[in-house]
Amino acid sequence: LTRKDAELDQELLFASHIQMGIFPEPRLTVNQYTFQTTILPLGRISGDYCDVVTRGDITFALVADASGHGVPAAMLTMAAKNVFSNVLTEKISPAAALAQANHEILKMIKTQDFMTGFLMKLYPSGLVEFSNAAHPSAFFQTRQGDMKLLDTPGFILGGLDDVDALYENGSVQMRPGDRLFIYTDGVTESCNAQNHFYGVDRLEKMLRITRGLDLARVTTRIFSDMVSFAEGVPFRDDIAMMVIEYHQP
Repeated sequence: LTRKDAELDQELLFASHIQMGIFPEPRLTVNQYTFQTTILPLGRISGDYCDVVTRGDITFALVADASGHGVPAAMLTMAAKNVFSNVLTEKISPAAALAQANHEILKMIKTQDFMTGFLMKLYPSGLVEFSNAAHPSAFFQTRQGDMKLLDTPGFILGGLDDVDALYENGSVQMRPGDRLFIYTDGVTESCNAQNHFYGVDRLEKMLRITRGLDLARVTTRIFSDMVSFAEGVPFRDDIAMMVIEYHQP
């Protein structure tokens, strides 16, 4: 049994190296945008998935969360990477991309697994179009500190086939220094000893506190605050965060 456990752990370690290869570099600047991504798996491999995809002058940002944990969830993230690589084009809207991705993911999975996801289409002008597939709302933060939640109606990916009309587009105009924050529910649904959630309000407070800090410090400060809040209670889900800042063209 000990030998089998060691072999399984080695296989999971190998799988984690492969999976990390599909994620973007933690720090990335593409066109007029800088991205800082943090992915913290609960175990060796993650059911959370982030990507940055460039198509000409257009850049797409995606954060998604597969149901469950471990190997099945990680395999779904690998499938999603392939699906979105094929679906995302310069002319497609975020809502249409999610609808197409939903069809493709349904063809690939024969279980009850599914994904949530938040997709953004970033233009050189600072215009951002977005669509939500049953994922936590994203934050828009101006350089001056004003905050706004970004959300649209939507449906999980890989749940039902005939839901194209449920995906909708929203938009926001960014100016230099403005930021976006996308995350998975592993952040807001982490618990403390009193079984209280970390929550959206505390996350918003931390985004206000970290305004103006380097992007890498934003995610590290939030995670540090999550650890402090948890009071030693182990995390129960994968965690993913992406901060995006717009720069002058």
